Amino acid sequence: MSSATTTGRRGRGRRVLLVLALVVVLLIVAAFVLAETVGRSIAEDRIETELREQLGGAGDVDASIQGFPFTAQVLAGSLDRVDVTAPDLIVGGTAVDADLSAFGVPIERTGSVERMEGTFLLSPDAVRAGLALPEGGNESISFGDGEITYETVVDLLVIEPSIVVTLVPELDGDSVLLRATALEVASGNAQVNLGELIDPGRFDQRLCAAALLPAAFTLQGIDVSPDGVSVEVEGSDVPLSADALQQTGSCS
Repeated sequence: MSSATTTGRRGRGRRVLLVLALVVVLLIVAAFVLAETVGRSIAEDRIETELREQLGGAGDVDASIQGFPFTAQVLAGSLDRVDVTAPDLIVGGTAVDADLSAFGVPIERTGSVERMEGTFLLSPDAVRAGLALPEGGNESISFGDGEITYETVVDLLVIEPSIVVTLVPELDGDSVLLRATALEVASGNAQVNLGELIDPGRFDQRLCAAALLPAAFTLQGIDVSPDGVSVEVEGSDVPLSADALQQTGSCS
């Protein structure tokens, strides 16, 4: 057998081994991707099911596990990040829409989440229930971009005109201060500003937002839209239990 023939066979053998090695690597990668995808999907379904079972009133709960690789997170016993949206979540008897991100979520059902942040949307009805507006205010309250307005009657000695009060939200510790920034009385098609005759401060309102939210969270921001009042929250060492999330906070 010539040396050229032997060299050719060796070359073909090396190519065959290289192809086999490449196929094995591709199969391992495919198996890893499949396990990653299937495992992540199963875990997300489990989180959604448990949230619906534990938190009464939750609608279409959606959970999304972030970070790669998922299998390494499971082996470490903690998920890097889980994003959850839960419309119509019942907290202390109040329906809120939750959009939260949880960081450092333990695989076991016990324990606490290292950190959570996100928003709770308080519906107009929830806000109405938490306010004690002057006569007619709760019935006429409306929500706009960055402000709340309502109508009431004010006693100006000889007349009792119906006025429109504009409230703008500010954070004040665990509460939301709805500061009256404008008082107007409708006179035909004209708007008469009563701010110089009446102190707007007498129409300020305070909403104890902490009493409508889980006690584990602190308020970080506030916004008003036609959909209601959106509260930005943050919490550390948040317990993984339905009872803890149902326990609301209080205002000093």
